[in-house]
Amino acid sequence: THAHTHTSWKVRSAHAKLCETVGVSKRLLLHGTEEYGVCVRGAEGALRDTQADVRQAARASLSSLVMTLDTHAVKRLTQNFERLAGPLPPPTNVDNNQVQAGVLGLAALVQAAPYHVPKWLPQTVTTLARYAHAKSAEHIRKEVQKSLQEFFRTHQDAWKQMHVKEFTEDQIDILETYKGRPTYFS
Repeated sequence: THAHTHTSWKVRSAHAKLCETVGVSKRLLLHGTEEYGVCVRGAEGALRDTQADVRQAARASLSSLVMTLDTHAVKRLTQNFERLAGPLPPPTNVDNNQVQAGVLGLAALVQAAPYHVPKWLPQTVTTLARYAHAKSAEHIRKEVQKSLQEFFRTHQDAWKQMHVKEFTEDQIDILETYKGRPTYFS
């Protein structure tokens, strides 16, 4: 049995964490190799797991692994996660597990760029923000708002001087619309 398909969610969660640890610690050796791609695809696949702990471990793993990918690869992942999350507003018969996997993937990408704004980030973060739509499931809206609040927290120091210049006016409007209100418990 492979660890990512094991019947125990604890083993699947540990597998996602191991991929992160190995991928990050051996990043220079593994970058661009098939093994690194296996780690990224494994984390990507674990976002669809039925167990919340496995999905969160996969999100953290993917976020760390994405830091060394090039712009083209991250844009491809953004498109994959947007396709997985589905159309907006979501149809009533939507598979929330699939939508959540797409949203967690987008959130992982946004989390991979704290304190700076790579060329791919404005499109990715505004794509994520759109899933805070009022017709999205509450747990999805909360996940998006939590991610956007973290994005603004990590980018606030240089937002007006540097980061805001990387975004179009429409992208800024979308972020302002969906970012939510920071709370004491966030």
